[in-house]
Amino acid sequence: MTSSACDCSVTYVAGTRSTAEAQRALAVASATRVFARAGYHATPVTAVATDAGISPAYVFRLFDGKLGLFVAAVDHGCARVAEALRSGAEQTTDRTPASWTRWARPRHASSPTAIC
Repeated sequence: MTSSACDCSVTYVAGTRSTAEAQRALAVASATRVFARAGYHATPVTAVATDAGISPAYVFRLFDGKLGLFVAAVDHGCARVAEALRSGAEQTTDRTPASWTRWARPRHASSPTAIC
């Protein structure tokens, strides 16, 4: 057996490589926006993928279809609401039932104090 020299080189590409979890979070954020604008039935997965800057095939790889993507977006929204409620409860010093309704009044969506 003979041995031959190899003129191989390794190139390092600087930058960060996004993980599947980061891409998943990006897709969920995009899905929340796109589904909110057009609704479930009028939103193709390609619209969410385009908004997220990833391929539709990768969205299908991350989620179990359009319904799985929608459920992930709804779960994320529910988690945000629960966190806002928990945070608000921790910040209040008035624990009477009357105080619970003061912060729960409907707010305009552009209000900086709106939950979502």
